[in-house]
Order: sequence, then C-alpha cells, then structure tokens
Amino acid sequence: MGTTQALIEAEAKTYEFLSVNDERTSEICRHLDGKVFKVDVARDIRDRLLNSKSPEDAKEITPWPTGEYLQEALSTSSANDLAAMGIAVPPLHFHCRSEIVVAKF
Repeated sequence: MGTTQALIEAEAKTYEFLSVNDERTSEICRHLDGKVFKVDVARDIRDRLLNSKSPEDAKEITPWPTGEYLQEALSTSSANDLAAMGIAVPPLHFHCRSEIVVAKF
C-alpha cells in the first residue's frame, strides 16, 4: 500500500509488475512479470482494501489465485482483464517476492 501511495505522489501514470524469476517463482508471478498497469488500478485496489469490512471482503478484492481461478488468470494476457480479477498488485500468495515499479511518468 505504501508503494501505491509513492506512485501516486510521484504522479506516475503506469507501473510494471516485477517478479524475481528463479526456481522459487510462482506461476502467477512469472505470468505477471513485465505486465504494465495503470496506477489508478493500484489506487482502486488499495482504497477498496482499506475500506473493506471483513477478511472475506479483502479476499474478494485481492484474491490469492488458486485452482480454477489461477488457471483463468494464467490464460489471461491482458493487464486490464487481470486487474478486473483483482490480480495486479503483490502480494499474490504467501512469501510473494514480487514488487511494482514506475513504468511511465
């Protein structure tokens, strides 16, 4: 959430999802590596998460993709479609090492 605020304060337009890409990298993080999203996506996810009323709400806003949901995400190459699924900002799973960085100001 702090990274999202830093992107907003820096007036970044887009950010890039970066994963470590080694033998421990998850399928979903490898799939998202290099994808570029609008900063508004991260802002929306952050704001919805901060306003969530329960852990269940938070899980719907920022799901950790598993099973069929993971397969659906892996078959989606569009950053817009992934963002609509809530898959655009790390962490995406336990021990996630991915990060987001400015792509364009």
